[in-house]
Amino acid sequence: TQPLERLDFKDYLIKAKRKLSDEISETEIFSEFSEVPKVNFNPVFLENIFTSILSYLLSNKREGKVLVIDVYTFRENGKKHLVFKDTRGILEINENPEDLFTVHSNPENLENSTKLNLFILKSQIESLDGKIHVSRGNQENLMFTIQF
Repeated sequence: TQPLERLDFKDYLIKAKRKLSDEISETEIFSEFSEVPKVNFNPVFLENIFTSILSYLLSNKREGKVLVIDVYTFRENGKKHLVFKDTRGILEINENPEDLFTVHSNPENLENSTKLNLFILKSQIESLDGKIHVSRGNQENLMFTIQF
């Protein structure tokens, strides 16, 4: 089993923004963690959640457009949830959102480190009995929801 620690979501958002500082231009990230400020989770896995999802969203941003991402938490049915949402629907994504976690063994997929990171991310979350879901909203907004 993986070691769990009491972790503050805000700290991990700050780490990811620092790590992705070169790619984050023309991007606004708003966060609200007051409903669920902390989670018992593996620190390496939580850092990977923030970095991988933000990296994916940033890598699919339309050139010249400002990407706005909401990152927030909520509690529902006794479970904690963490959400990353593209609020403007400006991402260029040509695949079914659920296929983002599938890696086929052809060369172009193996070269796509962002997609490989999402595959690993899903495995890490599920190894700790969590779930991750990706959906598109009514304006083509992409939303990642992680349930702890």
